[in-house]
Amino acid sequence: MNRKSHGLVLVGLIVLLTLNGSGLIMAEDISKAYIYQVGSYNVAALEQFSSNSWAAQDQVGDHNWSLTSQAGDKNSSYIYQQGQGNQSSQIQDGSFNIAFAKLIGNNNSSIQMQDGWGNILSIDQNGSDNHFVQTQIGSENEARAHTTGDKNTVSQIQTGSLNYSNVAIPGNNNIVSHSQLPLLIGLGNYACAQIYGNSNIISQKQSGMLNHSKVQVSGDGNTVTHIQIGAFLSQEIAVVGNGGKTKVVQMGIF
Repeated sequence: MNRKSHGLVLVGLIVLLTLNGSGLIMAEDISKAYIYQVGSYNVAALEQFSSNSWAAQDQVGDHNWSLTSQAGDKNSSYIYQQGQGNQSSQIQDGSFNIAFAKLIGNNNSSIQMQDGWGNILSIDQNGSDNHFVQTQIGSENEARAHTTGDKNTVSQIQTGSLNYSNVAIPGNNNIVSHSQLPLLIGLGNYACAQIYGNSNIISQKQSGMLNHSKVQVSGDGNTVTHIQIGAFLSQEIAVVGNGGKTKVVQMGIF
C-alpha cells in the first residue's frame, strides 16, 4: 500500500496528515492534537492523558476507523467522518468533558462513552443503516443524538442522577432506546424522544425517583414502549398518526 505521511509538531499542538495510511498519537500534557485522513481503510488513534485538552479527527473516505481516548477534566473530542462503513469511538474519563461526532454516509457506527460528572455527548448524523451508542456513568450529564435518515439505531444509556437524554429523528424504520438507571439512587433524570416518520420503534426505561420522560411521535405504524419504576414519576406522551402502538408501564408510588 502506498502511503504518504506528513507530520508537523508545534508547541502545544500536534498535527498529523495522512493519505491512505494510518495515524497514531499518544499525547501527555499536550493541549491540542489533530488528525486528517483522506482515503479508505485508514486507522486513526489518539490518546491524551491531561486536562483542558482538545482533540479532533477528520476522515473522508470509506471503511475507516477512528478512536479518541481522553483521561482528565474539561477535555474536548471532535470526530468528523464522511463516507460509508466507517467506525468511530470516543472515550472520556473525567468530568466536564465534551465529545461530538458528525457523521455523513451509510452503514456507519459510532460509540461514545463518558465516566464522570457534568459531561456532554452529541452525535449529528445524516444517512441510513447506521448504529450509534451513547453511554454515560455519573450525574448531571447530557446526551444528544440527531439523525436524519432511515433504518438507524440509536441507544442512549445513562447511569446516575440529574441526567438529560434527547433523541431527534426525522426518518422511517428507526429504532430508539433510552435507558436511565440508578447508580445508587437514580434521581431527577429527564429523557426526551422526538420522532417524525413511519414504522419507528421507541423504547424508554427509567428507574429511580423524580424522573420525567417525554415522547413526541408523528407518523404511521410507530411503536412506543415506556417503562418507569420508582417514585414521584411523570411523563408526556403524544402520538399522532395511524396504526401505531403505545404501551405505558409505571411501577411504584405517586
